[in-house]
Amino acid sequence: MTGTPAERQAALDRLAAAAAERTRLAAAQAAGGTIGDRSDHRRQLLAAAVELHAAMLDAHRARVPVAEIALVAGTTVRAITVLLRQEREQAEQLAIDDVAAAVRAHGTAHPITHAAIAAAHARGVAVSALARVSGISLERISAIVLAAGGTQASPAEVAAMRDALITTIVTGPAAQAAEQRGYERLVRGDNPDQ
Repeated sequence: MTGTPAERQAALDRLAAAAAERTRLAAAQAAGGTIGDRSDHRRQLLAAAVELHAAMLDAHRARVPVAEIALVAGTTVRAITVLLRQEREQAEQLAIDDVAAAVRAHGTAHPITHAAIAAAHARGVAVSALARVSGISLERISAIVLAAGGTQASPAEVAAMRDALITTIVTGPAAQAAEQRGYERLVRGDNPDQ
């Protein structure tokens, strides 16, 4: 999904319908009834909850803000955030499992394994995790990802990031506090009466 207004509206409509259905089924379950009715309501409520979660994920893929998803779904931003994190972790784990299966089936040099590695990286799996699972070096994983169209920072960008990090470390508050402590120790050392 690209997040066009039509896609966002369709995702919000589906989300609103799923939330309304879940609310209706929750009210029906709370109303009671026979044991069989309650069992049916529980199954229907579980199915409605699954549909609501799917609608939340679709809304997020359609680039609907998390706060708006929470408002329409009748839940909290934290609950949506937890759901999205769990979904991302599950997708990453499935991608890692695919890489491990490809390595077992085809070895580390096979194009199918390389495709699985590239797909896993596209899903957000870290290069270090891919190297650990596949037994391929970090450098080789990086080359596979780049060959598949992945992106890597240029040497100039890496140098700029490194320089910014060093500057932050050298001139930051922690460095200033350490310099102050060193100066105080030096002064106390020069004047033992203090």
